[in-house]
Parts: sequence; structure tokens; C-alpha cells
Amino acid sequence: MSSLAAQKATIAQLLAHVNSWDLEAIAALFAPGFVRVLQPGRSVESREVNGDELILGLSRLGSTFITPVKYDFRNYVHDGDAHKSSFEFMNAAETRLGPFGLEGVMILEFTEDGSKILRLVEYVDSMVYMAFREKVAAAMKIGQGK
Repeated sequence: MSSLAAQKATIAQLLAHVNSWDLEAIAALFAPGFVRVLQPGRSVESREVNGDELILGLSRLGSTFITPVKYDFRNYVHDGDAHKSSFEFMNAAETRLGPFGLEGVMILEFTEDGSKILRLVEYVDSMVYMAFREKVAAAMKIGQGK
């Protein structure tokens, strides 16, 4: 399989795994040294996180779901020579804290064979992201006070 075909297959696996919320399978797609960066940095307090930190954050987010999260990826752009792909995404779920949903763009950098993700840069709607993050922080504060 070519690197480009493998990149496309890895993205298809990622979409299947986020829609089934299989965090172990998502983590298995990460290469050693994987990094995720949330953007835009000025409005979402961006920092690099490794695979374990990302999975922990997803686990916490998933604990709020009352309906399964649904992801959609579309408008792909692939560069097999640079081992990169980008695409738009949307997701949505009902949570104990109200509706959750984001739109944005993901840029993935892959290993040379295209089978693992080295870097994920995720641009999100910062206003929606920060509003939901504030709900989570408030809920955690209330939960800690009990």
C-alpha cells in the first residue's frame, strides 16, 4: 500500500474509532512521540499534549455524553510526499452539561508509511470550545464541593 493510500486508510480508521468512542483504538493510531496542538492558540490556551494526555481529556469529555458523539470528516486534502492530510470536521453529542458540538479543521502529519499519526493540529471554533470548557470547569467545581 502506498503512503498516501495508508494515510487515507488511517483517517478512515480514526473516523470509525471516534464515532465508536474507542479510545484505545484511537491511541493505537498514534506514533511514538505523537503531539496534538489545539488552535487558535490565543483564544483556546493552546499547548502541546501527548497521546496519553489527549486520551485522558477525551475520556473526561466522554464521561459527560448522554448520546453517542457523531463525527463527520469532509473536504480532504492529501499530500503523500509531505505525509500530511487536512480536512474539515464536525461533531455533536448531547451531554449532561448541554449540547456539545464543534466545527473545525484537522491537519495530520503521518509516519513515512502513513500508518500512524505523528502530529495533529486542530483548529476549532474557539467561542464554542471555550463556552463548553467553562461548563465543564463549573461542573467539576460543583462536584468537588459535594
